[in-house]
This record gives sequence, structure tokens and C-alpha cells, in this order.
Amino acid sequence: MPQTEKNRSVTDFLAISFIGNHMISQLLSKVVENRTNALYHDTLGLPEGFVLPFFQEETESVSSYVLRQEGSSLFRAELDHQVCQERILQNGDYITFKDPTGAAKVKVLLIARSSLSLSYKKYCLPKNSNVYIGRGAQNDIVFTLSNYISREKQVAIRVDDQGCVYVEDLKRTVGIYVNGKAVHSRKLEPFDELAFMGFSMVYLGGNIVAIRDLCIETFLPEAQDWPLKSPKPRKEKETLCSPLCGGGHASSPDQKRSAAALSE
Repeated sequence: MPQTEKNRSVTDFLAISFIGNHMISQLLSKVVENRTNALYHDTLGLPEGFVLPFFQEETESVSSYVLRQEGSSLFRAELDHQVCQERILQNGDYITFKDPTGAAKVKVLLIARSSLSLSYKKYCLPKNSNVYIGRGAQNDIVFTLSNYISREKQVAIRVDDQGCVYVEDLKRTVGIYVNGKAVHSRKLEPFDELAFMGFSMVYLGGNIVAIRDLCIETFLPEAQDWPLKSPKPRKEKETLCSPLCGGGHASSPDQKRSAAALSE
């Protein structure tokens, strides 16, 4: 069979890696391509001695991605709480890599590219309310991608009477991430992204959010109109200040000129 026909049968994945306090999303094909690249390992922040055990394999009729661990590996792969040495990767696989002490150091969630929706829908959050996300039908936002998501109230989105929006990780099992960094709770600013286990929500300001259309069911009202607003600029004087400044203002002529240029 021609090589081009083999390649058509490959199912690529979005590999969402949870490493330390960070979440990193990229195609599995890129991970495989760079699996022996030391600089790539350092950029991801992989623990010392960790070897990416993902490969692409071809037969006469199909090409697929597999997990295969060598016996000398320092890290044990687990899938559904069972040791996994070799497996053809499938949509929704959530693999945990544990060190010799049993501590989970790297976690990877795989979402088939063919099932990944790039569209987002805008919804209105009721003011002075709690909106719960979980796998069961009793939640305000039902998200069913993985069984690792709690049936009841995995995450809470809280909207106060002033319209400020907060997120909180209620179960603290799989973790939640704002702009790629792990948090337990956080006040959202416009254009912040809340993500966990393939769920993605972008806060657009006010009481409007955009949620990725992936394994989602909700009775939240859709937002029909949303005036686009640019994020507020950061306060430049805070970034110009250093521990040597002795305060919140630029102390040298160069710093003052830089501050003036940035404020124009």
C-alpha cells in the first residue's frame, strides 16, 4: 500500500500533559517527533530520567499510535489504575506516570483529533449564583469526556452580585488550570481560560463565557450579542519597578524614558 494511503488512516491526538503545576497541549505527532530531543524535554519540564514512551507504528493496512514502556523505565504507566506496559492509544485515554515512590509526576489525556471540536458557544452566567460542572445530569454544565470527572460538582463557577466571576476546584482530584497554571480557586479576568480534563472555557467579561463544544450539555442561556472588548492594559509601572527601586516608580532617567514611551 502506498505510504500516502497509510498516513490517511492515522488518527492523531491532542495530548494534554499535566506536568507539575502546568498544563501543556499539543499534537501527539509532535510529541513522538521530539521524544528523544533533550531540549524539548527540558522545555516541557519533564522530570529527570523520564522517557516519552509514545510511538507511531505501521502495518500493511493501518498506522496507529502506541504506548510502549521498556522494562528499564524508572516511571510506571497506569491506565484506569492498572499498570500498562503496551497499548494502542484510544480516544479518552488518561495515563498516569508514577515514579518509584508511587508519586504521580506526569499525566497525559488523549483526545482524538477527529472528535475534537474547535467551536465555542457563548453562554450567560446568572448573577449571584453558583454554576456547577460535573459528569452527572444534576450539574448546570454536564461534561462527560472522562470517567475521571466527578459525577457531582467537580468545579464551581461563582458569580457574585457585582458580576465578578470566580472558579473553584471542589474535588481537587484531576486539578483545574487557569491559563495553563494549576489553581485551587481564582478570580477570572477577561480572556482567562479555565481548563481541566479537556474542558475549556474562556471568560469574556461581564457574565459571558465561551465554552468549547466538546461533550457538553447545559441549560445555561446562550449569549446572543456580545460586544468585543480588548483586555485592559497592564500597569507598566509595576513591571518597571525592581527591588532596587525602593518604590513603585522608575528611578533612573532610562527607566523614566521607558515608562513615558510605554504610556503613549
